[in-house]
Amino acid sequence: MPIHKCPECRFLVRSPYPTPDSFERPEYWWCKNPGNDYEHKEEDHESEKHRQYLIQGGEPRLLKKIAGYVEWTDNIEIPNWCKLPDKES
Repeated sequence: MPIHKCPECRFLVRSPYPTPDSFERPEYWWCKNPGNDYEHKEEDHESEKHRQYLIQGGEPRLLKKIAGYVEWTDNIEIPNWCKLPDKES
């Protein structure tokens, strides 16, 4: 069955996006698809620091950021770099 959005994908990793407002619950979305066959480093320092923390916690080194500050109402498209053969954009 084709995947239409990242939340349907088994390779999605969600992690908290820290904010000073305790009522907000945004997330980082990461892809751990082994098809992302290259070493990746995030452009911004905070994202890279968070990615390294997840890797130290056992996530794959090839973790790649899909989006930051994702809220439950956001409609995030599948990234162009997605390697899944069964994605439907």
